[in-house]
Amino acid sequence: PFLPRTLSSLIVLSDGSGSTLDAKVKTMESNISTAASKAETATSTANTAKSTADTALSTANTAKTSADAAVKTATLSRKVSYKGQSQTYTKDISFVDITAGAQSVSVANNAADGDTVKIRGIVAASILNKQKSFYVTDDNGVIACLVDKAHSTVLNDFIINSGDEVVLEGIKRHKVNGKDATDKGQAYLEISKFYGVISCDNTIKNPNVITNKTFADLHDIDRTAEYSRQLYSLNVYYYTDRKNAACIYESKAAYDRKQNGEDVDYINIYKGGYGQVAFLKDFENKEVTMTFALCNWNNKSSAAICPFSATDGTKTAYNTFSYK
Repeated sequence: PFLPRTLSSLIVLSDGSGSTLDAKVKTMESNISTAASKAETATSTANTAKSTADTALSTANTAKTSADAAVKTATLSRKVSYKGQSQTYTKDISFVDITAGAQSVSVANNAADGDTVKIRGIVAASILNKQKSFYVTDDNGVIACLVDKAHSTVLNDFIINSGDEVVLEGIKRHKVNGKDATDKGQAYLEISKFYGVISCDNTIKNPNVITNKTFADLHDIDRTAEYSRQLYSLNVYYYTDRKNAACIYESKAAYDRKQNGEDVDYINIYKGGYGQVAFLKDFENKEVTMTFALCNWNNKSSAAICPFSATDGTKTAYNTFSYK
């Protein structure tokens, strides 16, 4: 280091390597530079890790604060006196904000199958022929919420009515047609926990109702898309024999052609017995405007409908079949 660089390039080291002093010095400088660079990288990595840890701690503290705020307690006290004797009874009660962490219906609709989602929304209509099962809506969408065998008692302590604002948790599922791998299937939440009813008699929301589809569009709906999580409104002819058949035709003229032997398309209403569509009694065998969801609970080759409401412009009927 104390020799001029031009001279050091002429001095050969005595270690048998054949390397010059100048080359040795350059190697040392390179090693020092590399070590410094690695140290700087390690410092940067450590700083990033600390920043990430600080953010995680802040998030955890925020969550804890929210959780603490969600739970409140109160103590009830009652003194009972009788014939000169008295006894005081106390009871501690916890008040929990059941809406904490609840998300919109659209979050549930966009969740992956198997994900557990907590939602808040308005009970809009019964899933006909599915006991204690119903559709929930909010400003963002609509989703079917199903009670299945695995959670058959989840609603046992509750009475639910149309217009109730509810909070529930469910597992996102699709009931698919095993014969057609391209069929997207029926989207729904399998209710795993019901938190409760937080308000009643709310206006039922029908968000983003699609009105620009024809009867043919819906009869031949693209089954590779998510067809069961939208609401549609359409002028149709509602036919029932008041026994087993209940379906819609494009019009009264289409129904008449069917009676004359023509091959005419229709869409079935998914139901069990006639009693489940009795709310449509005033509109039987008439042309009406019907709002409904497409559904496919039985793995059929074509979708059916679940009516939410029907109107002739004067009267309106709503699907308020019991969820008790």
